[in-house]
Amino acid sequence: MEKSDSIKNIATALVKFNDLVGKIGKGSTNPFFKSKYAALPDILDAINEPLHQAGLTLNQFPTGVNGLTTIIIHADSGEYMLDTYVMTPTKNDPQGIGSCITYQRRYAIGAILNLNIDEDDDGNNGSIAAKAKEVTEPSTQQKVDALRKVPVQAELPTEIALTDAHKEAIAHAPTTLMLTSIWNEHKGLQANDTFINLIKERRAVLTAK
Repeated sequence: MEKSDSIKNIATALVKFNDLVGKIGKGSTNPFFKSKYAALPDILDAINEPLHQAGLTLNQFPTGVNGLTTIIIHADSGEYMLDTYVMTPTKNDPQGIGSCITYQRRYAIGAILNLNIDEDDDGNNGSIAAKAKEVTEPSTQQKVDALRKVPVQAELPTEIALTDAHKEAIAHAPTTLMLTSIWNEHKGLQANDTFINLIKERRAVLTAK
């Protein structure tokens, strides 16, 4: 993170902002995780007036290839904090890039202003952590052996189609634990080569950080 030599005034202003900002409404639903979240327009509407009253201005702009810079400035003192990060879109087309920028903007604003923009899972992730195993692609022999153990009358998992929602959730998974959860919850996709490769590629990116 880059910042001005002093952040005394901007820190005081951020305290005032957090006192002024109300609860961020979570009016949108993630169809993949079936959870509520605050969309970018709702966040911008909620923070505009509190930022103004606290004497702060927040700006964001694309940087380089797939980068986003977010800067928050204290108007009176000129003190600032800024940072840039890169996120690769799922699809390298205008729609995919636009969606990625929206996602980046939303989470950057939430992080820099300490906003609660996602639904609390009430510790469910902790429960998942106790059960989760590393995501690995089963070998052909393992698949065959598993099928041999299934009783004839048993119902096998129904294969489902891989959607853009699946791809976006994988591309934006913040941890390997979340990837494990995605893998375990979608057994109907575990024979889908694209699904397997997306999981492996995202896992490689996360473990390389």
